[in-house]
Amino acid sequence: MTTKKETRSVQAVDLRQQAEKIVREKTLRMPENLEAQSLEETRQALHELEVHQIELELQNEELRQAQAERDAAGARYFDFYDLAPVGYFTLSKQGLILEANLTAANLMDVARRDLVQKPLSRYIFKEDQDSYYLNSKLLFEKAAPQSWEMRLLKKDGTVFWARLEAIAAKDDDGAPVCRTVISDITERKRAEQELVETVKQLQETMDMLVQFGKEAAIGRLAAGVSHEILNPASIISSQLQFIEKESLSEPAGRNVRVCREQLQRIVKISQDLQQSSSQQPGILVSGDLRHVVEVGLQMTKRRREEDHILIEYDPPSKPMAVKMARDRLAKVMVHLILNACDAMAMTSNLSKRLIVTVQRQEVYSQRFSVNLTVADNGHGIPTGYLNRIFDPFFTTKDPGKGTGLGLSICRSIILEHGGDIRAENNDMGGASFIVELPL
Repeated sequence: MTTKKETRSVQAVDLRQQAEKIVREKTLRMPENLEAQSLEETRQALHELEVHQIELELQNEELRQAQAERDAAGARYFDFYDLAPVGYFTLSKQGLILEANLTAANLMDVARRDLVQKPLSRYIFKEDQDSYYLNSKLLFEKAAPQSWEMRLLKKDGTVFWARLEAIAAKDDDGAPVCRTVISDITERKRAEQELVETVKQLQETMDMLVQFGKEAAIGRLAAGVSHEILNPASIISSQLQFIEKESLSEPAGRNVRVCREQLQRIVKISQDLQQSSSQQPGILVSGDLRHVVEVGLQMTKRRREEDHILIEYDPPSKPMAVKMARDRLAKVMVHLILNACDAMAMTSNLSKRLIVTVQRQEVYSQRFSVNLTVADNGHGIPTGYLNRIFDPFFTTKDPGKGTGLGLSICRSIILEHGGDIRAENNDMGGASFIVELPL
């Protein structure tokens, strides 16, 4: 590669040769009687030569200064353009890269000479191609600056986020071009995503705190109400048993039975209130989740047979060990199954299906967990209720058919186990309840 110094040396040789040629031509035209010139004429010629020499020296100095200024300007251009903290591209209207600075080449991890005359679209992430073409079209149609964000590809296929700011211009020949500034915003995008995740976690924590607040309020209510209700209810129940043993008319006997049924409902509500109160979780011991499922199915067998519900359950071949309070998890299983039975009883489906699955999975945090799913083909859950069904006293059942505390109690038990529970509508038209427990 020829250096600037070598180039200047070649130029000096060329100038020397031209000067010698001019001198030879002038010598040929000089008069033959040069020797006959007077001394005064000779002195005048020498004076003019000295002046001319000084003029040449001054011009040469100006040229050196101009060269130095041009070199300094070139260095500034290199600093401002090639070493800029952002990438610069000049693109043709067709999207070809006409010029790129070193920063742009480094962003793409491609040699600058390999970028020229290549389409920029080659380095754009596939899903963001439409965004690029749309903004390029608007840029040339409206001649207004455009800015947008999209993903670009490095030479090795690595994806990074970039912000593009483009203006329309014309090259030296008057052809339309696009001047584009590209900034790497990958870190900003990562920070934004982390912020979104943090806000989401804060919202979930807030929702959990609100839920705990509701449960704590119910617990305080239950502590006072349970004693006041259950003791008189026990006395009333005993008195009704004595009355039933007496000879009563049919209407009177029917009224006593109705009273006992309603009294049992009052007792059930009071017991639910007690269970929903804030409790210290018991000792959790390792156990096989398959056994909990079997207990729940056994305890609800009679109800399922009465409702002619077909059960679909294929237990895992290997144990699913989780830390548990077995009786409390079994209570969750029983409630979810009975809830599904109630949902299917309200439909006209000829084939009532209850599907129970237990499977191990790995979640995003690299924490292994077990998912227990109870799904039915009942009437499903209205979309607006999906976020409310775990609230205390909220129920979709008819008045008198439920207290609205069952799912709230289930959620409290699952949270005690460090897990989570959610509900969603499934492809069968019914609802699915998914319990996630850590292994």
